[in-house]
Amino acid sequence: WQMFTKATKVVRKTKSGKAIPMPPPKPESFPQKPDNAYRQFCRENAGAGKGLAELAKMFAELPPEEKASHNNLAQERMNKYKEEMQAWASSDEGKKYLRAVAATEKRKRLILARERFLKDEPKRPQTALEMFKVAKKAEVKAEFPDLQGALAIQNKLIELFKELGDEDKAAWKTKEQEAKQAYDQAVEEFQKTPGYKRWLLILRGPGGASKAKAKGK
Repeated sequence: WQMFTKATKVVRKTKSGKAIPMPPPKPESFPQKPDNAYRQFCRENAGAGKGLAELAKMFAELPPEEKASHNNLAQERMNKYKEEMQAWASSDEGKKYLRAVAATEKRKRLILARERFLKDEPKRPQTALEMFKVAKKAEVKAEFPDLQGALAIQNKLIELFKELGDEDKAAWKTKEQEAKQAYDQAVEEFQKTPGYKRWLLILRGPGGASKAKAKGK
């Protein structure tokens, strides 16, 4: 049970490298779905040295009464499985597992939808400090060669930014505001695109479109 509660084993990634969560492994108590009539027939006759093609032919050529017997037994097994599944799903363990499955599927759906519909979403602009660090990093590394490691360089850049005069700091703040205005305009245009509207429907979940229409009435 501890293994499945983590529910985050990843075996696939999106094109951008984003990890896609896999559903949790089924607990040992999870009811096992029975074979249909044909598969059960193959299991029962597997030891006769027959290949799949020959087994398929044997099953197809069964007398009607014998085939009906196999089908009836398969239906009985399926009915029993459905009863067991319904009871298990109502148990504490079943509810917990199904909630974990639903949560994982929702995460997977949103990750894939974001990859597909928000790939052209405008990127948030840099702050004045971030712009300053990008612009001055090479200069600082050259002027202070004794600084070792990225953290030391970052701290020096922050220190230099704080020491800027009011006029210089205001110039960087102006650049930040201009970038923010351009970003806001780009977002406004992006939110008019079909891809973004599709993303909103997926984000709302099943029934999202009908809910949105109901609110608009």
